[in-house]
Amino acid sequence: MMEVSMQEHLASELAKFCVKLDGRIGNVAPRFSGGYAIVYKGILLPEGTIVAIKTGKSPGDKIVIEHAWHEVLLWSKLCHENIASLCGFTIFDASIALVSPWQERGNAHDYVQKSDVDPRPLLLGIARGLDYLHAHDLGPIVHGDLKGHNVLVSDDGHALLTDFGASSLTGLSLTTTLKPYRGGTLRWMAPELLDDEIASVQSDVWAFGMTALELFTRQVPFHGIFVYGALFRIATGTPSRPTVESTYNRLTDAWWCICMECWQRNPASRPSMSDIITEIERLILSTMSSTRQAMILQWCLHPSFSLTIPHLQSHPSEPLTV
Repeated sequence: MMEVSMQEHLASELAKFCVKLDGRIGNVAPRFSGGYAIVYKGILLPEGTIVAIKTGKSPGDKIVIEHAWHEVLLWSKLCHENIASLCGFTIFDASIALVSPWQERGNAHDYVQKSDVDPRPLLLGIARGLDYLHAHDLGPIVHGDLKGHNVLVSDDGHALLTDFGASSLTGLSLTTTLKPYRGGTLRWMAPELLDDEIASVQSDVWAFGMTALELFTRQVPFHGIFVYGALFRIATGTPSRPTVESTYNRLTDAWWCICMECWQRNPASRPSMSDIITEIERLILSTMSSTRQAMILQWCLHPSFSLTIPHLQSHPSEPLTV
């Protein structure tokens, strides 16, 4: 009964700044399970919007409920074109569940498995979303678990950062018993995290480089290497450069340089996400006609502009070659 009481208390607190959707979700069916969560698909009533419902694998568990409360609290403070939106929360399966719009294109890792999908526009969106987090008005927000599976792809091809269960907001008291997050997913983790350091904006930058490698190769970092081998590589060096053929000539020298800068051993030597965005935009613009440059510049300034970078994927006659 203690867990139920805590659940009700946290739900009443969340309802002060996030929409409670109890009784408004129908046709719920499980879709997939991963990590510590199960994701269901349902319909938000009365709008009829198809939504994803994320809940913990251990219903009623105190830590699971606190993690969900933490994620709702932080996610509710986010609003950006490259951040997945939060519809609200509900009590589902004896726990707090997060409700967000369903993205039919799935996550970035699965999306780039199609060889005709160029990952570079997605990476610009990921960089923009991460920079938004790091420069948030309330203080730097660390994502803490950036990887392709934690990036959704919208119907119009934009990258949407999601899964903020490992995220932290510097300077904000979340009034829970949760300890500062020190993890991530091993193959994307910065070396300092192996020494039990707390996740930081700099470790997010390292993870961005690994996510870039992942999306270019369509494989997880250190693919084919067992866990202990991956640990050794992270602790002592960086990934080997993939072959040109394996990345369809998309991982150019300039992009490899961006990855290597993200993998500086000294966290203080890594570039900011703002610097990375500037470099990516410079690379894209340098290969475009003047008309295309104007289109892309408009998108960079106003991401809701209809002629978006993902739109270029439908123009194979003018591929991105940065």
